Amino acid sequence: MNKIFFKKNKDFIFLKDILYSNNYLEKKYYNQKIFNVNNIKDAKNGEIIFFNDIKYENDVNVTNASVCITNKKLAKYLNKKIIPIISENPLLDFYKVVNVFYPESTNDEEKIVIQKNKKVFLKKII
Repeated sequence: MNKIFFKKNKDFIFLKDILYSNNYLEKKYYNQKIFNVNNIKDAKNGEIIFFNDIKYENDVNVTNASVCITNKKLAKYLNKKIIPIISENPLLDFYKVVNVFYPESTNDEEKIVIQKNKKVFLKKII
């Protein structure tokens, strides 16, 4: 995440807070610190990502992220150094974590307009 549009609210959160908010009861990693959210390709040690599409299998095998929110079916594709958080809705649970670090992101007033050609997206400020 090279371009940050929102002010970061916290320097870090404990993994136990993420696990608790997602009703995940694994206590093994409770004191692990998470410093930021990121995408699979750019993630660094101490960051959390989500993985919910098999087309990113190669990327998730080489990511440097410490933690990944994923579903039960895709968890087997994670490299062994990643702490998995199993979720029924990885994207939604990832947004919860994003909201902890960047609470202003939920107040984004941009509207996305999809044209007839669905590959073209335009941002429109409200």
